[in-house]
Amino acid sequence: MTALKRAKRVITSRLIGIGLYTPAEASRLVGVPAAKIGRWLRGHQVGEQPYERLWRPEVDLDDGHLYLGFRDLMKSASPTLHRSRAQPSEGAPGN
Repeated sequence: MTALKRAKRVITSRLIGIGLYTPAEASRLVGVPAAKIGRWLRGHQVGEQPYERLWRPEVDLDDGHLYLGFRDLMKSASPTLHRSRAQPSEGAPGN
């Protein structure tokens, strides 16, 4: 067995039971823009102000691409859920 085949087998066995999603797939599932998910998982900079990533992704295939595991998918849904509960909608009593 070649080294490449062994590496693929190890990567595949590590991913069993985790799930694997691209930011675009996660965006469709949780309703958060893919670019925002990318900023949360990679960090970003606005002007001179750097913002660290919010958490380390569960999946890292070391190929330069961003992937999410199932836990990452659930975490990416949480900030949106919390924000929607914290901010009353327009037209709600008291606004």
